[in-house]
Amino acid sequence: MKENFIKTKPFKTLVISQGLTGKMAGMPAITTSLLCNENCKKLSNIIGTVCEKCYAIKYVKSRPNVQKVYEENTTLLTSSIIPRKQLPFINAAYCRLESFGDIVNATHLQNYVNLVKKNNHCVFSLFTKNYTVVFNYFKERKQPKNLSIVISSLLINEPFNIDYLSETNLTNVKIFTVYSKTYANGNNVIINCGKTRCIDCLRCYKPNKQPIYISEILK
Repeated sequence: MKENFIKTKPFKTLVISQGLTGKMAGMPAITTSLLCNENCKKLSNIIGTVCEKCYAIKYVKSRPNVQKVYEENTTLLTSSIIPRKQLPFINAAYCRLESFGDIVNATHLQNYVNLVKKNNHCVFSLFTKNYTVVFNYFKERKQPKNLSIVISSLLINEPFNIDYLSETNLTNVKIFTVYSKTYANGNNVIINCGKTRCIDCLRCYKPNKQPIYISEILK
C-alpha cells in the first residue's frame, strides 16, 4: 500500500532579537516592523512628532534580513491568537516588547499579554504610541504584574498627559518623552535615559505605583 504525504509548512515562531547594540545591549527584545504598521506610517507624516524623526526606518530598511524577520513577527502577532505552547520561552530576567515597531491591533496585544503570562519569571516592558488600542484593551482587563507599559509621548518636548490614564486600569506606567537638546538645556529637563545600558538602568522595568517620567535627547 502506497502512502501519500502532504507536506505542511512548519509553524513559524516569534523571533527574539539578541545581540542588540547601544543602550539595548544585553537586553532581548521582540519587535514588529514599523514599515508595515499603518499607524506608524500615519504618525511619521505629522510635523513635530517623534515619528517624523524616526531613526528606526533607516535602520530597518538598510538590513533586508532584519526587515524580513520583523515583518514575519508582525504577521504572526497580528493575524490570530498564537497557541500558548507555541509562544517562546524567554531565557532572561527582562525583555523589551517593541523596539522597532508598535502595537497594531488588539490581537497583537493579546498575544503579548499571553507571552507575558507564560513567562512570569521575566519582567517585560511594552513601548507604544498606539494609545487607543492599549487603553481600550485594559479598560476591562487586568494588567499582568510583570508587564510595564511605557507610553511614548508623540510630540517632541511634550510629555503625554497622564489624565488620559484615568479611564484605564493601567499600573506600572512610564511616560517616555524625547527632547531636543536646545529645549532640554533651556528648560532644565533632566535627561535620565541614554547614558547607561537599559539592562543596567531598568527604569522602564521596575514596578511603580504612580507614573514616572523618562527623558531622552533626540537622536
